Amino acid sequence: MFGGLKKAFMRWAGERIKVHCPKCRHQFHPFRERPLTSWNDKIVCPKCGNEVALKESLATQRVLKVNPTGPFPRPAETKIEKKVVTETQLLFVIPASGRWGGLLFFSIFWNILAWPLFLLFLFSNHDPTPWYILPFVSIFPLIGIVFLYAALRTRFAIHLLYLSPEFIRLQRQLFGRSKNFNLVTANVTTVLKAEFYQQNYQPVYGIEIKTNSGKIRFGSILTDEEKNWLCWEISEFIKPHAPSLV
Repeated sequence: MFGGLKKAFMRWAGERIKVHCPKCRHQFHPFRERPLTSWNDKIVCPKCGNEVALKESLATQRVLKVNPTGPFPRPAETKIEKKVVTETQLLFVIPASGRWGGLLFFSIFWNILAWPLFLLFLFSNHDPTPWYILPFVSIFPLIGIVFLYAALRTRFAIHLLYLSPEFIRLQRQLFGRSKNFNLVTANVTTVLKAEFYQQNYQPVYGIEIKTNSGKIRFGSILTDEEKNWLCWEISEFIKPHAPSLV
């Protein structure tokens, strides 16, 4: 009985499944001519011939829902500067947002709870405790410091994104100090909006430039229009030099 119900459900689901190819983004129905037997079934794109597991293609569906296909114009209200350095070099200057992005309240709340408890434990009279207790309770105020730093970075950090055929560099400037993050352009596989964290049970997306060995992430505080525009601009500029870019 249950085997029959499963087959009926798989047949019903197969008739309705419409997927995007992860490689060329062509949309098609993979199970109109054959039955769906498992979510691990292999499907072949009729346009480019790419073979992929159904569950991987469904994951691509979720990514594409967040990352619509461009092109996108430069947002009218954006303060991001696009500077052509040379014919093969491009620079984006992303100024400080001036916003906390919801992190300030959370960091203050966490620190108000964590630090008094930590100091109370540290200076109260108590019997000798195992050595590992102090490192354990120290974790909570340290987390509070990390949250506070993230809030300050969100509000005050300036980002410079440099693109060239050889490498991509993101430089973060905060309070007179700079930190660089580098990727090899030829190794880039995706440039898209990815979920960074959740706020009030809602995903917060930022820009992720990814290779098989590393990634650069930034821009969670930007508007959705700015994120779409930057993803499009970055992809179009490096596409001739990144053969694996999807």
